Amino acid sequence: MRISYVTHFYPPDACGGAGHYTAALAEGFAGRGEHVSVLCAGDWETGRSHVNGIVDGARRGVMVRRINLNWRAAAKPFDQLYDNPAIEEQVVRYLREQQPEIVHVTSCYALSARPIFIARSMGLPVVVHLVDYWFICPRHTLLRKDGTICNGSASAEECQRCLLAGTKIERVMRLLPGPSQDAFFRGIGRIPAVTRLPGVIGQLGDVSRRRAYALKALLAANIIIAPSETLRRLYVANGVPAERITLVRYGHELGWANRVRRQPSAKLRLGFMGNIIREKGVHVLVEAARRLQHHPDLEVHIFGNDEADPGYTRHLTEHLPSAVVWHGRYERESLAEMLSNIDVLVAPSVWHENSPLVIQEAFAAGCPAIVSDVGGMAEVVRDGVDGLHFRAGDAGDLAARIEFLLADRDRVKELQRHVPDVKSIASELEEIGQLYLSLLNRKETATSFSLHSGISH
Repeated sequence: MRISYVTHFYPPDACGGAGHYTAALAEGFAGRGEHVSVLCAGDWETGRSHVNGIVDGARRGVMVRRINLNWRAAAKPFDQLYDNPAIEEQVVRYLREQQPEIVHVTSCYALSARPIFIARSMGLPVVVHLVDYWFICPRHTLLRKDGTICNGSASAEECQRCLLAGTKIERVMRLLPGPSQDAFFRGIGRIPAVTRLPGVIGQLGDVSRRRAYALKALLAANIIIAPSETLRRLYVANGVPAERITLVRYGHELGWANRVRRQPSAKLRLGFMGNIIREKGVHVLVEAARRLQHHPDLEVHIFGNDEADPGYTRHLTEHLPSAVVWHGRYERESLAEMLSNIDVLVAPSVWHENSPLVIQEAFAAGCPAIVSDVGGMAEVVRDGVDGLHFRAGDAGDLAARIEFLLADRDRVKELQRHVPDVKSIASELEEIGQLYLSLLNRKETATSFSLHSGISH
C-alpha cells in the first residue's frame, strides 16, 4: 500500500501533538512494509517570498518533503491560510511522484485545505483526521480571545469580531453605528492591503467564505476520523452528518514505558507537558502553585516548547512561584525519565481540547492526571478514579484539588492503582489499516471533483 500523509509540521521540527501523532502513524505503517511519504511545511515565517522552495529528506524510513513557506508574505494571508493556490504546483508534483493509493490529512493548519481538493481531483481517496477545530474555527480552538469557550455557532461577523478583539481596527469599528459595524468588517476584509496591516495580518478576511470552503473540503473526504466523542459531537453540531465521522481513539507507541522507574519522593510532584501557549492553560497551573506556596511538599515541573509564544512565556517566568521548576523544551526520547519523576500529570487546558496525547502517556507511566472538566480531557480521565477534574480556567479550584492530594498522599497511590491500560499504536494501525482497505476495495474515484471545486473567490 502507498500512503501519503499531509500535515502542518513534522519532526524533528516543533510540531505539537498532531505532528508527533502523524509521525507515529507514518513510521508504524513504514515498519509494516508499506510505502509511506509525508508532505508538510518547513520554514513558516521566514523567506522573501510566500513559497520558498522545497526540501526533501528521510526520517526513520519515511520520505518527507517540506515546502518552505512564509505565510506573512502571502498576497492574501487570511485567505491563503485556509485555501492556498500558491502551493498547488508543489502538491500536484508530490502526488504524481509518490503515486499514493491513500492520502491521509492530519492537519490543514500550514498547507491549507487545498491539498484535499487536489487529491480528490486526481482520483485519490482522502482520509481527514480531525485533531482540533480548524474546519469550523479560524482560531482552531473554539476559544475566544476573552477566554470564553465557543460552541461554533457564532455568526461570521461574531467570528471576525473575536479575531480582531483588541486591535486598532476593532476600536475604530466601535465608533460606528451598530448596523454599520458588520458592513465595515465585510468591506475591509476584502481589501488585500488592509488585511496585511500589522496587528491584523492573518486575522482579517472573508470569514463566511472560509467557513464554507473549509466545510466543503472536510465533506470532500472519503473518510473523516475523530479521536474523541467531544470532537465528533462538536463537528456534528456544526453541520457534519454524524454518519460521516468514524471514531478511532488514539493509539500510542509504548516502547519507552518499560523504562519508567518510579523515583520515590517526600514531595508531591506535579508535571505539565506540552506547548507553552495560553490555550494549554499553563498560567492556571502557575497561579495554582502560587496559591499553594505555603506547602513545602509541592513541586511543579513544567516541560514544553517555550518558544511557541515568547510573550506568554516571558509573562509566566518573570515571577515564578518557588515550587515551580521550569525545564523548557523536551524530546520524546526523554519521556521515561521525565515521567519517572512525576507523581501526577496536570492538563489545565482552557479549551475543548481533543484528546491530549500526554494524558495517555502519563497513564502508560502509571501517573494519574488532574484535568480541566471540558473536552476530551474530561472524557478520558475518570474523576476520582484515575484522576481528578477541576473547573476549566479556575486556578482556585485547581489549587483545591492539589491541596486535597497534598493532605492525603494515600489518595495519590489509589489513583495510580486505577490508571487504565493504554491503547497501543499497533491496535490503532490495525483499525486505520482496515479503513484504508475499505477505501481501496470501494475503488472510489473523484470524478465529481475538479481541481477548483472549492468555493470561488
